[in-house]
Amino acid sequence: MASRVRRPDLERDHGSPPAPPFIAYLGGGLLALGILLAVLVAIDAWEGRRGNGEATLLLAGTLAIIATPFLLVARTMVRRNAQIWRNGRLAEATVTSVKEASVQISRYEEPRWIIDYTYRDASGVAHTGRSGYVARHIAATWRVGDKGRIRIDDRDPAASVWIDRNLAGRHPIGAQPARSPSLFDVAGRIPSFWTGPFLVVAGFVVAAVTGGTWGPVEGLAVSLGGVALFVAGARRIWIAHDVLKCGVEADATVSSVTTSLIGARIAPWKCVIHYRYADDHGQPHEAREYLSGAAAVGWTPGRRGRIRFDPRRPEYSVWMGALLSLPQPNRP
Repeated sequence: MASRVRRPDLERDHGSPPAPPFIAYLGGGLLALGILLAVLVAIDAWEGRRGNGEATLLLAGTLAIIATPFLLVARTMVRRNAQIWRNGRLAEATVTSVKEASVQISRYEEPRWIIDYTYRDASGVAHTGRSGYVARHIAATWRVGDKGRIRIDDRDPAASVWIDRNLAGRHPIGAQPARSPSLFDVAGRIPSFWTGPFLVVAGFVVAAVTGGTWGPVEGLAVSLGGVALFVAGARRIWIAHDVLKCGVEADATVSSVTTSLIGARIAPWKCVIHYRYADDHGQPHEAREYLSGAAAVGWTPGRRGRIRFDPRRPEYSVWMGALLSLPQPNRP
């Protein structure tokens, strides 16, 4: 029986194994929080202090139960991606977008980005793929249309792993030409629409736990607050739908761009852009929107961008952006 010779793979010199998916961090965080709560209960019991031990243990167990399927799915994904990275067939892909990750893991790390790409398998069938988390200084070397290297699972050509780094020939990542955002894009800029349901669930949990400092009344108040936020966010999305459908384009002047506290961990809410504009009758209006760090690059007070506003209710508008002439990096 002939021995299998493993040929050296010199084409993966600059690649790196795919990063763990976000679901791994989510599951690990929930499990760590559950363990911490259980440890605190154990310390209280050891020192003879009486508290809300049963309620805390119930919460810790719930977190562990929720985290378990997340971690199992993440483990399966990591093992499969690692297998493709080691043994997959080398292929070329075309970059379709370079964007900041929706959720950042830590404020102390370099911001993480994601590269989307398209490729064709050996049969000529087109597929799409997405890289793991990529550091910003690496992502800055890619732009739409660039060719990069991937590895494809021979058994399932729709599964692929991004392996390229492209350290030479940096391309600055800047704002894109003005375009009408989709309703989903606008919904992603409205924190209340997403945080409201979370508060509703949190309120129900608080109300269900007995023997704690908070009771059903406090839990109901939190849930009602979440409902109010969700309704306000849904109303804002409905207004944006009308603006995108019936609105007219206009110029707006940026007043300021600030960092959002709520966006410390969630990239689409990282910045708040404040702008002013005039309607068809010359009446001034002011508005603001949440933007990701990538979408806010290059916007400074005084710059002019494009918006869309409702001529029937000109106080309602949607930020669109504009093509920016960003400064190019100095080259020797």
